[in-house]
Amino acid sequence: MAGLFAALGLLGQAAGALSDARTLSDGLAGAKGWLSPGDAARRGVAEAARLHRYPVGRQAELRRLREALGHGGRVAVLSGMGGIGKSTLARMHVAAHGHGYGEVAWLNAGDAESLANGLAAKGARIKGFATPPGAPVMQARAVLEALPAGWLLVYDNAPDLAAIRDLMPPLGRADVLITSRDRKWGRFAQIEPPVLETGSLYADGVRLLIQEAMTEEDWAALPDLPDPDVRLTLLAEMVGRSDRAEEAVSLARALGGLPLGLVIAGALIREEGGTFGDWEARIDEIMTEAEAADFPSSIRAAVQLSYAGLGRDAQAVADVFAWCAAEGLGPELFLDVPACTLEEREAFWEALGPDLQALCSDPGRLHSALRELARRSLVSRSGEGCDMHRLAGHALRLLQGQRQAEQAGRTAAMLASSYPFDSDWPQEWPACAALTPHVLALRRAAGKAVPGLPAVDHLYIQSAIYLHVTAFHEDAIDLAQEALRLRRDRLPESHSDLALAYSMLGATCSIAGKGAQAVEALREAARLCETHGHGALELATVLNNLALALRSRCMAARERGRPRPSEPEDLGEAAEALRRALELRQAESGPRSAGAAQCLLNLALVRNMQGARAEAIAHAREALEIERALRPEGGAALGYALHNLGGFLLEAGEAAEAAELLAEAFALRRRSYPEGHPLLASTADWVCAAHLVRGEAQAAEAAAAEFGLDLAERQRFAKGLPRPDGC
Repeated sequence: MAGLFAALGLLGQAAGALSDARTLSDGLAGAKGWLSPGDAARRGVAEAARLHRYPVGRQAELRRLREALGHGGRVAVLSGMGGIGKSTLARMHVAAHGHGYGEVAWLNAGDAESLANGLAAKGARIKGFATPPGAPVMQARAVLEALPAGWLLVYDNAPDLAAIRDLMPPLGRADVLITSRDRKWGRFAQIEPPVLETGSLYADGVRLLIQEAMTEEDWAALPDLPDPDVRLTLLAEMVGRSDRAEEAVSLARALGGLPLGLVIAGALIREEGGTFGDWEARIDEIMTEAEAADFPSSIRAAVQLSYAGLGRDAQAVADVFAWCAAEGLGPELFLDVPACTLEEREAFWEALGPDLQALCSDPGRLHSALRELARRSLVSRSGEGCDMHRLAGHALRLLQGQRQAEQAGRTAAMLASSYPFDSDWPQEWPACAALTPHVLALRRAAGKAVPGLPAVDHLYIQSAIYLHVTAFHEDAIDLAQEALRLRRDRLPESHSDLALAYSMLGATCSIAGKGAQAVEALREAARLCETHGHGALELATVLNNLALALRSRCMAARERGRPRPSEPEDLGEAAEALRRALELRQAESGPRSAGAAQCLLNLALVRNMQGARAEAIAHAREALEIERALRPEGGAALGYALHNLGGFLLEAGEAAEAAELLAEAFALRRRSYPEGHPLLASTADWVCAAHLVRGEAQAAEAAAAEFGLDLAERQRFAKGLPRPDGC
């Protein structure tokens, strides 16, 4: 296809125009101030998303960013509406100044899960640091505590300050660059990029449009100039000698000076030919007819025209990406699908439809489609994958119209085919971490309009399990609730998957402190299991979870100083549920099984709350014996048994044995969890109390100082415990 300047009849004038070109560079442009993607990678900033065009019109904002972040340990925020170029400006800063940092970490901060997983993965970049086991949030906090000076963290697309406050590095440790649509960031340095100027041919918005409209032929016809800004000026002058100059200015103005719209519109001209005026007329027509949306109609029009020009394969890929997270897109979302080994794989495969089935089975066709999307600037390359701007994804979903529910279901089927079935196993967490942002994006975009397919509720329940075990409770509850709704609509009451959905929701609500909702869901799960005979182990699991939810609800009420009037009934129901669960586990798995030990420990906790301390100690001793035999090398379950028996014994006045068990529990948990982990801190609390009960004041003071404990509060607690003779 002929290039833009060939169409304008200007190719022969390029060399002659060189003498008139003016240098407008102010330090960013040129070989010294601006790093190409290859240079950036060689200078240690390869993790940052790559630049694919010369950045236009952001020199003032770049200077302000440099001033805000140039002193180490500072925070700067790029805020403003979507499409204004916040992430691109952040990439420009990284390209220009990333070589001055020890490391640059580009992190998706759009949701807590992605940010925590991204930070946790950076532990491998810290010399001598071993990422501790545990939930990603705890790993992320350990990484932040271990950060050496001189890092730059880019938190891209943060919702607001509250969403990332708990995952910020210690004050002064690293520079942090945040991009966000939210404008309320308190004391942090805040920069809001304006729309690009479009008032004249040399205005930045017009120059960006012209740049993006260039073909390879156009670039090849230009002199090999070292300064990109000079080249842009030359291009503008070339257009100025044609009769299309006013059209270029008019189109840039119609697009509102928004960089996203200018880039996509420029790609349209580059890929399909035509004049600025032709495309403005088509964009105006769509803007006039389109229904109101919560983003600029010019973006919608540019995306619609670009999508219309795509081949069928590229359209199919764009339709999927529109429902996924903006980051972390790539061929693996398609190519991993045929390897699915789930029982439901045939149903999932059928839900894809012939076009997606073909793409999932043909890497060549898929990569060709991705290249087409990149040429049209509907996606941008990022590492091994690519990103799609959120507004582009939103516009693509609107284009699907009545196909939205169908396309959301097809996307869910793709994700479900790749999502690990054993999502509560730590070895599966890296795969879960990569796919869960796409699941959450699908959930938020589709809402209740998602179709009731097996793939959808399977995907939601497995993601809820992963989020539950990795401590992202709010999203876990939301997905579990939606999976339950879908299963209730799709399955008969007798189906075991319905009981599983109730059980998952109850367990997640219990840990999140939603006691009433947890108990209600778990009681219903138990009823379904018993009524429809879903199996002894399934019922035992539900009963165990129900007992823990009842106990947690009573504990929460006690901590608030307002015990529940129904506490005796709740604890009685919990004890009976655990006795039944224990009988079922012993019958199915044997009296010395891990499941039996778990039930014994939980029964000990409930009986201790009921005041039956001797029985609680007996159950806890039996559980500890089983765990020692099963796990002589240690592990979380053994630490749990040691901690609980030690606590019971300390409350019963057997301080010597309690101190030994608690010390062993603490040593084991210290090997397993990062500093500050709640389980480690809880055991440290009890170790400190044991020192105080035994009159070991110096040891108690040292433990309190080391672990940040409130020594006075520990002393008040220890006064209520029985003391051994001579103490």
